[in-house]
Amino acid sequence: MEAPISCSAKAAAVCGHVARTQTGSASSTGSLRSSSRPSKLGRASAAGVLAGFALGWKGKARRRHRFTLQAQKGDSILVLGGGIGGLTLAMRLAQMPWRTKPQVKLIDPKERYVFLPLLIDYATGVVELDELAPLFDELLQEAPGVQHIQGVASEVDWRRREVGLCTDEAKLDFDAVVLASGSLRMKPGEELPGLSRALSDGKALCFRSLSDADALRARLPFVSSVAIIGAGYVGVELAAGLAEVLPDVAAAGQISLFGSRFLPGCEEANQARSAELLEKQGIIRKTGRVISIDDDGLTWSSLSGDSREHHACDLVIVTGALAPPEYKDMLQLKAPLEDSVDQGRAAVDEYLRVAPGVFCLGDASAGTPATGQIAMQQAEVAAWNIYAQLSCLPRVAWRRFKPSALGEFIALGSTEAAGVVEASQMANLLPPALPPGIARLASSATAAASEIQGSTKVDIGGKPASLLRRLAYLYRLPGLRHRLQVAENWLRRSSRASGDISANVRLMRPPLVRETSAWTFGRDRLRLSGLVPFGQQKKEVMEKIVLEEDLSERLNWTTNSLVNAKKNGTPFRHLLLHGPPGTGKTLFARTLARQSGLDYAIMSGGDVGPLGKDAVHELNKLFQWANNSRKGLILFIDEADAFLRTGRGSDTSAMSEEARNTLSAFLHHTGTESDKFVVVLATNIREILDKAVLDRIDESFEFPLPSLKERQRMLSMFMEEHIHKPTKRGKVIQVDDVLKDDAWLEQDGFKEGQTNEIQLPTITGKLLEKVIEYLYFKYKYTDAKVPIPEFPIDDDVVLDLLLVANYLNLY
Repeated sequence: MEAPISCSAKAAAVCGHVARTQTGSASSTGSLRSSSRPSKLGRASAAGVLAGFALGWKGKARRRHRFTLQAQKGDSILVLGGGIGGLTLAMRLAQMPWRTKPQVKLIDPKERYVFLPLLIDYATGVVELDELAPLFDELLQEAPGVQHIQGVASEVDWRRREVGLCTDEAKLDFDAVVLASGSLRMKPGEELPGLSRALSDGKALCFRSLSDADALRARLPFVSSVAIIGAGYVGVELAAGLAEVLPDVAAAGQISLFGSRFLPGCEEANQARSAELLEKQGIIRKTGRVISIDDDGLTWSSLSGDSREHHACDLVIVTGALAPPEYKDMLQLKAPLEDSVDQGRAAVDEYLRVAPGVFCLGDASAGTPATGQIAMQQAEVAAWNIYAQLSCLPRVAWRRFKPSALGEFIALGSTEAAGVVEASQMANLLPPALPPGIARLASSATAAASEIQGSTKVDIGGKPASLLRRLAYLYRLPGLRHRLQVAENWLRRSSRASGDISANVRLMRPPLVRETSAWTFGRDRLRLSGLVPFGQQKKEVMEKIVLEEDLSERLNWTTNSLVNAKKNGTPFRHLLLHGPPGTGKTLFARTLARQSGLDYAIMSGGDVGPLGKDAVHELNKLFQWANNSRKGLILFIDEADAFLRTGRGSDTSAMSEEARNTLSAFLHHTGTESDKFVVVLATNIREILDKAVLDRIDESFEFPLPSLKERQRMLSMFMEEHIHKPTKRGKVIQVDDVLKDDAWLEQDGFKEGQTNEIQLPTITGKLLEKVIEYLYFKYKYTDAKVPIPEFPIDDDVVLDLLLVANYLNLY
C-alpha cells in the first residue's frame, strides 16, 4: 500500500519539477560535453567547479538586477478572488513598506464584497445590506494602489506569467499571483436528481451567495413549510434563523433539517447546545440521505437505505456540497501547476506557495480547514511573503504558516449562539479597542469558565456567546470606517429593541456635541479618553492659563470643590463664565475637566437654533447622554445666549415657540441638582441670559481683557514655548533686547482689542516681501512628493514674521 504524501511534499515536488523544466536543456548540454573528452575530466574538474560557481553567482546577480528593475517600474500583483482572504490580503499589501508601490489588481465578478459569516443574518433580517456587503470601491479607498476589476479568472499560465479572464481575450501579466477564488477546477460531481428543474421552477433555492440570500428574503413571507438539505454549519444556523423569523411555521413542525450527520467536525459542546435549541424551536431533524427533489418536495431514505419516504414542503433549500458552484467557469491551473491540484484544492508549501510567485489561500489551498479565520490568517502570511519575494529579502525573513484555532461559534438566532473558545486565544479573538468594562467582563468570564471546566477550551452559550460572536465578526470586517459604521448601527438597533438605552447611549455621541473626551463611536473615527485619571493631578489647574490673581484663586477653589464633590458623591455646582471672546473660557473648561478627572463635552449654542422643532429632541438626547456618564461630565455650552437669552414675559413676540420650547427643555434638565454632570455656560454678556437660566447658576466668573501684567506673562510663556526652546535641529532664535522693554507692550501697535488678538501695524517693506515669499513657498510644496526644504528666515524679522503668521493664520 502506497504511503500518503503530504501537501508540503507535493508542493516541493512541483516546485522541483518546475526548476528542472527550466534548467533541463543546460544540464543535458553539459553532460554531452563532458562525455566527449573523458581523458581530460580529471584535469578539468577543478576548473569546472570554479566555472560552475562563477555561473551561479552571475545568474544570481542577473536575477537581482532584474528584480531591481521591476521594483523601479512597479511590480504587478494579481489577487484572484475578493472573498475574506483575497480582500484581506489586498488591503494588507497596500500597507507594506514598499520602496515602489506595486500595482495590485483584485479580480472578482461581484460589485460588492460579501462577508459570508453574516450571510444568514442578512437573510433573516438581522443585518442590513450595507453592513454585510459594502461596495469594493468604498472599501478600497483605505487601500491606495489596489484596483478592483470585475471579472472571472479562467486560467493561470505560470510559464508565461499570465492570467486569462472569461470575458476578455486579453491576458494580465503578473509578478506574483494569489489564488483566492475558492475551489479550483475539477471534475463535476453528481448532481442531485431534480435539482436543476426545481431551481428553474422556483421550488428550490441554493444558499451560498448574496443573490441566494436576496431570493430567500423575498420568499419568506409566502412560505408555510421548509426543508433544509445539509445539517452542517450553514444548515443548522439557517434552520435556527428561519425558526425565529417564522415562529408559527416552526411551532407547527414545518421546518425540517435533513442530513446524514449533524454538525460534522464540530465541537461536542456546540453540537449538544445546537441540538437542544433546535428541539426547543420545534425544528424536525431527520437523519438520512436526500435522493431526489420534485415539484411537491423531496424524497429521502435512512442511512441504511432500507426505506424511502416522501416529504412534502413549499420550499427546499440546498446547502453545503450538494449546492452547485455559483460560477461554472472555475479557475484552472495550466501545466506544470495542474499536478498540485487534487479535488479542487492545491497543495502548498509552508510559505503558502504552489510554485515560485504563485500563492494560494482559503478554500483553494489544501491541508487546512476551509474556514474564514484560517483564510484571514493565511492572508497575513501570504501578504508578507509576497512583499519579501518582490523585495528580494532572504528566505530567513519569510514567514511560515502555522494555523491557529481561535474557536468556533454557531449562531442560533439573533440573540442566541453556541461557542467554544480557546482561552489562550481570547486576546486574538476580540478587538483590541474594546471598552474596558466589556474587555474585563469577557476576560474574567472566560478565565472563570476555563477553571471550572478544567481545560483550555471555554464552552459559552446563550446571549454571552452571541455577543462574543458579534464582536469577533465586527473585528474582522474590512476597513476601519466600515467597521465603525456597522458598530454604530448595531448599537442603535439593540438600544431600540431593548427599550432601555442606558447601556448603549454612553457609546453614542449626540449630534450637538462638537468635541468630547469621552469614549464614543463618532461618525468618522473612534475617540478615546486621554484625560488624567481621577486623583492624579500632575499640574496646577491655572499653570497654563493667564488670568488675574483674584480670578485664578476663585477658579482654583472651584476646581477643588468639584474634586471633593466627585469624591463624596455630592451634587455638582453649575458655572457661568462671561467676558469678551478669547479670554480663556473654553481653555479653562478643558483644563477643569482634565484636572478633576471628569469627561468634557463642548457644544455651541448656535447649533441649536437651526434645528427648529427638532431642537428639543436633540437637547433631550444630549442630557440623557450626559446622565449616563460613568466618570461624570462637564458640559461646556459656548455662546449660550444663542438659545438661552431672555425673551419671555410681556413681549412674547420676541421669542418663537420653538425657542421657548428649547429653553423650557434646558430648564427642565437643570432644574434639579445632579451628581452626573456640570453645566458650564459661556457668554459675552451676562445680562442677556434668561432670569431662570441665571437662577440655575451657582457661581459666576467674569473673564476680563488681560492687563499689562498678564500680557507680559503671556508673551513670556509664548517666548519660552516657541522661541527660546531649541528647534529639532538644535537652532536657537536670537531675540532683540528691545522686546524685553515694557514700553514695547504699551505702544499703539501692540494693544489688545475686543477680539483679544494682537493688532499689528501695517505690513510693508521687507516683512511684506517675506510673507509673500512664504505664501508662494507653501503653494509650491503643497502635496509635494519630494522632501520639503527648510524655509529661510532672517534673524531681524523672525519675531515679526511669527506674529504676522499667527495673525494671518499661516501655520
